[in-house]
Amino acid sequence: MDFSTLLGWNGDGFDCGDGEHGGRLEYAHSPYRDRFYATLWGIFMANPVWLPLADIKPEAKMMMLSLTNILARFPNRLRIDGHTDNLPIKNAKFASNWQLSTARAANVAHLLHEKGGIDGKRISVTGHASFDPALPNTTAKNRTINRRVEIVVLDE
Repeated sequence: MDFSTLLGWNGDGFDCGDGEHGGRLEYAHSPYRDRFYATLWGIFMANPVWLPLADIKPEAKMMMLSLTNILARFPNRLRIDGHTDNLPIKNAKFASNWQLSTARAANVAHLLHEKGGIDGKRISVTGHASFDPALPNTTAKNRTINRRVEIVVLDE
């Protein structure tokens, strides 16, 4: 499937967001496969004691739901990949970054299915913890970007 033609894109993607939360929709082409994916960061809430949460910020939900208009164009399966930064976590809700990253991905999958109307049969969830950072975890901004979810349109 030629995703760029389907989406009417001439470039490789576009950015969205307001500085506090954001995303990037990208299309990658190679001789072996085409891939469309969305990366979303800064969309998860934190409580006042800075305990990470997997709950999606209300203002980020609208941005995410707008993705369903694009994702609904594809018959392909979707893989929701959750990621964290490298700060260790162990609290009453999450024993590890594995659990946190998986919970974040599951919450995005639930939103896309329940509110966005994407068929649940098309969705799978994975958690990568801190083992696949987008950027080095050397600054607060980089850690914010590493606390992300990627929505990958899989080849059929």
